[in-house]
Amino acid sequence: MAEQIKDLGKGGLNTDLAPVIVPMNTFTDVMNVRFDDDSVQTITGETTSRVVAIGPDYGIHWRRPDQGYNIFAKNGNIVRVDSAGSASSMFTSGDALYNNSDWQGTTFNGGFAIILNNGMTTPLYCLYGSATAGSSFQPLPGWNYIGGLTVTAKVIRSLNFSLVAANLSLTQSGITTYAPGTIRVSVQAPTGNIPQVWQPGTTTDTADEFELSSTSPVLDMALLRGNMFVYSSDSINILSIGNISKVTNYSNSYGILNTDCVCEFDGKHFVVDRNDIYIHNGSGEINSLADFRIKKYFFSNLNTNAIDKVHIVKNPFYKEIWINFPKASSTVCTEALIYNYKNNKN
Repeated sequence: MAEQIKDLGKGGLNTDLAPVIVPMNTFTDVMNVRFDDDSVQTITGETTSRVVAIGPDYGIHWRRPDQGYNIFAKNGNIVRVDSAGSASSMFTSGDALYNNSDWQGTTFNGGFAIILNNGMTTPLYCLYGSATAGSSFQPLPGWNYIGGLTVTAKVIRSLNFSLVAANLSLTQSGITTYAPGTIRVSVQAPTGNIPQVWQPGTTTDTADEFELSSTSPVLDMALLRGNMFVYSSDSINILSIGNISKVTNYSNSYGILNTDCVCEFDGKHFVVDRNDIYIHNGSGEINSLADFRIKKYFFSNLNTNAIDKVHIVKNPFYKEIWINFPKASSTVCTEALIYNYKNNKN
């Protein structure tokens, strides 16, 4: 008589411990499965939902007040695709500065606006209801507030009603000055608008600039508990804006691997850094998720020459976070490690 196996997959995946010592119902090698409800489930297959003519290498969903769009970007081309699959161009430029763009983006003001940034040009925005930027991307207003000086940023994110940019490059008369630890904050924008001022001291609003004492460049920022957590490769700082804006140190032992390697879930941050995969809730306690589980596997298989391709994606429906990374010698993401934050399983 066959014996029923209970709680199959309860332990999830553990690639770092020797098979003889892994806990009961823990797997040491799997492919295309998810661990949920104390069982092992097959991940459903995927199909191509849309074919976009520009062959995009970046995409972000924009949930506007009226409807949702998928925004796709490739070099100097940006298109939007509606739910019916109709595509329309929102930006086209032949400027060489857009070649090989590594795009990142953020939505703003409850979805009224979306910002795209490639780190090589002035960030672009599109604003629902705007006569000039309602259906096409435009440079952020007030961004280059000093005549003859062009500023770019590695990353730009939304913090309440302000935008925050970090890791700046300043070019004037053909000479570029790098400011990898500088953070600039815009004024607050009214509902349904975009910030108009970035220059500190011109208003009593939140426009300001800060210089971090970090020993490495800022790579990303993410909102948690009403503050902006600023990540470099070897430290974390907290930016708080209000009547008195300030930056305080959070950790000098942890950081981040690359842009788009942090996301929020259940009041916590999930972060991939150069030495670990960890979570924290903003109160000071930082816990590894990878130690004695998949840490050795991840870092031994990651192509360290292509860490700029590593990124994480949250799947709220399944309560999962996917770490997408280039394996072995690949220069594009070829494998994903999945963390189920409901059950704390890999």
